[in-house]
Amino acid sequence: MADQYIVFGVILLALVLFASGRLRHDVVAVSCLMVLAVTGVVQGADVYSGFSNPAVVTVAAVLVLGAGLRASGVVDVMGRSLTRFTGSMTSEVFVLSLAVCVLSAFMNNVGALAVLMPVGIQLARARGRSPAYLLMPMSFASLLGGTMTLIGTPPNLLLSSFRGEAKGEPFAMFDFFWVGGPVALVGLIYVAFIGWRLLPERGADTGEDVDFDVHDYIFELDVPSDSSLNGISIGAFQERYPDVQVLQIVRGPHVINAPADARVLRPGDRLAVEGADDDIRRLVEHTAAISVSADDHPEATREAARILVDAEVVVGSRSSLRGRSAADAGLRTRYSINLLAVSRQGRKVIRRPSEMKLRAGDVLMVSLARPQVETLIGELGCYPLRVQEREVKRRRAIPAVGIFAGAIALVVMGTLEVQVAFVAAALLMVLVRVLPLKDVYASIDWPVIFLLGAMLPVGLALESSGGAETIANALGASAGGLPAWAVLALLYLVTATMTDIVNNAAALVLMAPIALGLAAQVGIAPDAMLMTVGIAASCAFLTPIGHQSNTLVMGPGGYAFGDYFRMGIWLQLLVGIVAIPMILIVWA
Repeated sequence: MADQYIVFGVILLALVLFASGRLRHDVVAVSCLMVLAVTGVVQGADVYSGFSNPAVVTVAAVLVLGAGLRASGVVDVMGRSLTRFTGSMTSEVFVLSLAVCVLSAFMNNVGALAVLMPVGIQLARARGRSPAYLLMPMSFASLLGGTMTLIGTPPNLLLSSFRGEAKGEPFAMFDFFWVGGPVALVGLIYVAFIGWRLLPERGADTGEDVDFDVHDYIFELDVPSDSSLNGISIGAFQERYPDVQVLQIVRGPHVINAPADARVLRPGDRLAVEGADDDIRRLVEHTAAISVSADDHPEATREAARILVDAEVVVGSRSSLRGRSAADAGLRTRYSINLLAVSRQGRKVIRRPSEMKLRAGDVLMVSLARPQVETLIGELGCYPLRVQEREVKRRRAIPAVGIFAGAIALVVMGTLEVQVAFVAAALLMVLVRVLPLKDVYASIDWPVIFLLGAMLPVGLALESSGGAETIANALGASAGGLPAWAVLALLYLVTATMTDIVNNAAALVLMAPIALGLAAQVGIAPDAMLMTVGIAASCAFLTPIGHQSNTLVMGPGGYAFGDYFRMGIWLQLLVGIVAIPMILIVWA
């Protein structure tokens, strides 16, 4: 009984920490595991058993395969080709949401959304519409798509693992489709014809706020021999003129992007600086620097303009920039990236953006050298908002599509288990050079892996301590005499509510053992109970914190917290209304 109390206390604390967002989900999960290990609830031999679970390994392999498909350029071209099928607002929402939904069935939810989100933003700008009407439907579509296949979302793989332990046979690749397919179809119809209309009307400012016009604030200055700028360092410059940022120095044939604080200015230097017109005018007056006309660029400056590019990105929910300012993260000093402006929920901040503490969903306008774009996206965990023109290379595209399709076929035919087929496919992606080896490890969402690996032993502790049975008995007593549909509805409601405030994988790990125990109490097939939990775990429609996809679109869409509830509550109810009868027909 003491073990139960410890497990209950740890889980309660985890739920509070998950909901507060003060610590990353993986840190919370590992902390809970360590508490259970130190107290002896989880034995030493079992502490790291979650990391060897086939579901965790498969999640990593699926992430690598998704990265391979993106690297081949196939997905990007597919996204750009969708614009020919759009016209009205309804058709745009439906086509883009359908594309995200289908992609999400076979690759990571966030990855599918990140690939097509720039297409939606570009399309909205071209039509003179707010991207807010497109992005939330696309986010919800990425969650709906994950319900259709075994590999659509990590919770499905975990659910299959629980079923394998309970019945000796995991779920097959398309077992989820019989419920997830109708759910996704009805959900897409809702978001395309009704859902987007429930969002608050956005004015022109909201629609255009992420389309920064910072070029009006970028100037070029020459440093003559009599300027007071001669001999001072970039650090001293920034102290004297904090509202002006030096983006670049052109020194003869050399171009210095994001110069370090110790760099000293010399006569003849040409500076690219960013700041408001009044601030630049005062700088010129005080230092005798010479403002350069745009029509008077020498060849070196034109070459510099070609090297230095602007990019718009959104800070991901697991970005290393979260909770840190650009200065704290060394965005300029370590990565040679200039932060020009920040947009948070549709409001631009241009003056001194480097001092802001960044949040997930913030949209950043940055100036950087082309090679640093991959660093910003990969290492720093940001997602691009502009469509990157990427040519499909047959040398990569054909093997990438063939390997991925072959892995799915082998699993469907029962030739190989999913964890073997997809790890082998990921290895083939590397061997045939579809994906460079250095990108393999960067493509794996390690916080997710640690979250899954740590939470699985916590879920097993809930079961082995008798805690799951205790909760199931209590639920069984209160649900006694209720029809099967009412029991499934109760389980759906509890799980869906939990997944709106905690990670969906964590919600499933906690609810699956309870669902199995409850199945024995009320006499409903375990498969029906597990499938209900699985569908509900993908229904994080009410908050921006329930799923990474929702967080990703919050900044670019300029959404308020309550906007998700406004559109998502009806979708969450609709999914339950469709899913529960289908579960009873197929799995009860």
